[in-house]
Amino acid sequence: MFEQPIFIGFATAVDSLITIRELVYTQKKFSLEDLTQIVADDFNGNESLRQFIINKLPHYGNDDPVADGMAARLACSLQDIFKGNVVLWDHMMPGTFSYINHATAGAKMGATFDGRKAGTSYSDGCSAVQGRDVNGPTAMILSLTSWNQSALLGGMVVNMKFGKENLRRKKESFLAMVRAFMERGGIELQVNVVDRATLEDAIVHPENHRDLIVRIGGYSDYFTRLSSVLQQEIIDRTEY
Repeated sequence: MFEQPIFIGFATAVDSLITIRELVYTQKKFSLEDLTQIVADDFNGNESLRQFIINKLPHYGNDDPVADGMAARLACSLQDIFKGNVVLWDHMMPGTFSYINHATAGAKMGATFDGRKAGTSYSDGCSAVQGRDVNGPTAMILSLTSWNQSALLGGMVVNMKFGKENLRRKKESFLAMVRAFMERGGIELQVNVVDRATLEDAIVHPENHRDLIVRIGGYSDYFTRLSSVLQQEIIDRTEY
């Protein structure tokens, strides 16, 4: 028997910690109080800062040692909290399995330090923040397997999205990447094969896409039945 403490928005937290470290302690552009107020105000009047965070700072999922090191530190801290803990007869087995909670929780919450706007989805599973993994699928896999996940068996879901034609042309490379993911200690890899144009058209013309099924965060569902926040989260995922 075991209990599953689930951590939603792992990569959102990683990228947020990087932002704080870079802007407050390394570059000393802001005090922590001032940066916190900017985030609390949903970056209103500070869009240029938000774009700087998104486009210039390191992000988890790009095989960047700075970002990957922060992810490893956060993961170790989470593991240490529950190491050896027992609740009644149950052992703690933490993870990042998010189902749809990364979207439903994000829809109710304010902005975060990584540039995420209020009311939008957190990162899903242990995947990179949607759209922030810009160095290709291999770099993403290297980042997400750069630290030991063996103690986080409560669910370590990695979601990827490929365009149909691109995947068809690079089938052997895709299979090699999946093997590498597993050999490097990856636990769960989920793949959507659908392009952004199809998803966007399904929002405008849902009657034409009633059979469109997408993988979300541990389960599959009909795209046209999802909440608008969850639909946008899937659209915003990097398409390889």
